[in-house]
Amino acid sequence: MRNYLPLLLLFAIAGCDDAYKAENLYQATSSDCANWIEGSRFVLPRAVGVFASAPQAVDATTMELGLSYFIPRGEQAQFTARTFSIDTPPGATTARTVRARMVGVDRRAPGGLDKKVEFLPELPLLLRGDANSDETIFRLRLQFGGSLPERFDLTPPPMLINGKTYPVRTFTYRLFKDRHAYGLCT
Repeated sequence: MRNYLPLLLLFAIAGCDDAYKAENLYQATSSDCANWIEGSRFVLPRAVGVFASAPQAVDATTMELGLSYFIPRGEQAQFTARTFSIDTPPGATTARTVRARMVGVDRRAPGGLDKKVEFLPELPLLLRGDANSDETIFRLRLQFGGSLPERFDLTPPPMLINGKTYPVRTFTYRLFKDRHAYGLCT
């Protein structure tokens, strides 16, 4: 037993995965969130990434938001829920929550041997990195209908990675009146 003690200690230390420190969990860095950005990427443990892109107007009453999940080869991440919703930011005078309608989910491995896009019938709970590519991208298209507030937040569900649950950044959007469009902001 004495000969195995250093080895057991090494395994115990290696099992401590507390090196991950989350970036800013709330995207907005100023109270007025005045700076337009094209997209925002948030990195989770084991190099799993979440990217939010600028919203697109589908028609006068519907907005489409895109989220992409980047899963490295051999890794996996699991959604803790399948619900996506937008909320008014903290401190807003009228609190309101609007649920998303999932209109598309696709899976692609851009650097892999097979570069096809696979359209999925629904959002999978478990996202797995393809063995034939450096990373696999799961792209979600979410639509929100009705009148939207001038500023709102999208907080994706937390992700379960390697047995631990991690929160995902709250992405902040606002109406830029000078552009006549909604956009991500900081």
